[in-house]
Amino acid sequence: MDNMDKVLQTIKFFTKQCRQALTETSVLDFSSYQGVKNICICSMGASSFGYYAVRALFQDELRIPIMLNSDYSLPGFINKDSLVFLSSYSGETEEPIASLKAALLTEAKITGITKETSEPGRLLTQSGWPFYKLIPTYNPSGQPRMASGYMIVGLIGMLQKLKFLGDKSSEIMAALDFVDQKQEEIEKMAKEAAGKLSNRQIIITAAGHLAGNAHILRNQFNESAKNFSDYFILPELNHHLLESLAHPNSLGNTALFLAFNSYLYDAKIKIRADLTREIIKKNNVGLIEVEVVGSTKIEQVIYTLSFGGYLSYYLALLNSEDPAKIPWVDLFKTKLASHDKT
Repeated sequence: MDNMDKVLQTIKFFTKQCRQALTETSVLDFSSYQGVKNICICSMGASSFGYYAVRALFQDELRIPIMLNSDYSLPGFINKDSLVFLSSYSGETEEPIASLKAALLTEAKITGITKETSEPGRLLTQSGWPFYKLIPTYNPSGQPRMASGYMIVGLIGMLQKLKFLGDKSSEIMAALDFVDQKQEEIEKMAKEAAGKLSNRQIIITAAGHLAGNAHILRNQFNESAKNFSDYFILPELNHHLLESLAHPNSLGNTALFLAFNSYLYDAKIKIRADLTREIIKKNNVGLIEVEVVGSTKIEQVIYTLSFGGYLSYYLALLNSEDPAKIPWVDLFKTKLASHDKT
């Protein structure tokens, strides 16, 4: 099986990843984790997908504050009432490893998602902290950005066990069944949309529960399709982005908006989305709209995750790129490592 086949197979395995993560996190024991008042997730890149999805999907349900720390050091507020959560698919990323080592010197409680054989896995095991020992059976590509099912549902499952989030297991399972039924339709729609996005700078817009999907898809476009992309979230984008459509004069020839719409958006957001669409068109910038289906917010998020995986894959093919390889990131890491040795 070549790289292309492994990536496509991984995308098709997305719901299997989610089911595996939900099952395996359900047996974790966090009975000793009492008195936690805040969560600090230490993560980078695709390993932080869980944070973005959870923050958008459950911001009105999470029972304690949760933040993302993408740095070498920990925030100053970390103390005995904090939970430091390492999220690292590879277990080799230096920033979260540095944060974990710093956390081990504090009174904070610690857990995470990583491979048991990785450096952070060994540190967590030696220190006696329970964590989700990642075995990515359904990621033949080996790429972290293709492991979104593990990183997202793994985090949700752990938050459930920690009692910081209500039990979402039945809703998630129903959403996975829904997406499985829609698989062929999702892939076909993604292939058609990719043809419209080819050779364009892609500007993703979304809101509410789909805001995390925008971040995730931006990363997948960047790395898998090797295609420049960024995202903006409603209502924040209405306070600055619209004025930027005037320049450069060539923007209409190079950029294309990809807007994710949902009938589950708040009424005010729907009005803003309509007005935003109108102004984009008046500035002669292209717009593709995706009507996200699903009867619940969880269904819509999982549907969009599946769609985004296929979309970035087919755009990579149109760009004549290997979606599994990341040559510039690999070169950067090699050069960075050489500096560390000097």
